[in-house]
Amino acid sequence: MNWWRRSHAGNGSTEVLLFAPAFVLYAHEFEVQLAATGWRFRLQDVPLGRRRFVFRQEGKEGREDSHVQKQKGFSLIELLIVVAIILIIAAIAIPNLVRSKMSANEASAVASMRTINTSCVEYSTTYNVGFPASLANLGTSGAASSASADLIDSVLASSVKAGYVFTYTAGAADGSGSVDAYTLTAVPSVPGATGTRTFFTDQTNVIRADSTGSGASANSTPIG
Repeated sequence: MNWWRRSHAGNGSTEVLLFAPAFVLYAHEFEVQLAATGWRFRLQDVPLGRRRFVFRQEGKEGREDSHVQKQKGFSLIELLIVVAIILIIAAIAIPNLVRSKMSANEASAVASMRTINTSCVEYSTTYNVGFPASLANLGTSGAASSASADLIDSVLASSVKAGYVFTYTAGAADGSGSVDAYTLTAVPSVPGATGTRTFFTDQTNVIRADSTGSGASANSTPIG
């Protein structure tokens, strides 16, 4: 059995080459004996029926030979921990996301009601017939007229926008056919999911809100 040691100055490692007949040395025995010493080995076929065992010891910098470096995967416990962390983050983030979405829908509903109030005043001033009979009269359908004044977008004219349903009710016309009053309410299309508060406004242009579930009305608290 022949062997010699060869040092590598570049990476601080030492290589020992050991030549012996195949029936003398067994790979698994050397693995057990040398594992505690920090040595690594690999088995290579060589001519003349001999086998060469190459042992490499890690250098001071802690680098291993690329031929013997093992790739490690994730254990089941590690995967379960990762999944648990993801579920905890989701449990915290999803409710906050839903609340943020509802707040955005409520802000959009208030903005839409202000738009409708302004459009009603402009409609009354332009056509001298009082306020419109329905939201459709404020929408667009060809050339602007008292039937379709082109003052609000088609989505809002359809009475549903950003998770809220708008209900416009025109007051009774006077003797000249002019409508001098109206009411407008906005309620969540899916209460508790698209919004929690309801809103009310009328020809006074004051927007009022209710969060008790009874529905906003002319007696509800005005918003800023």
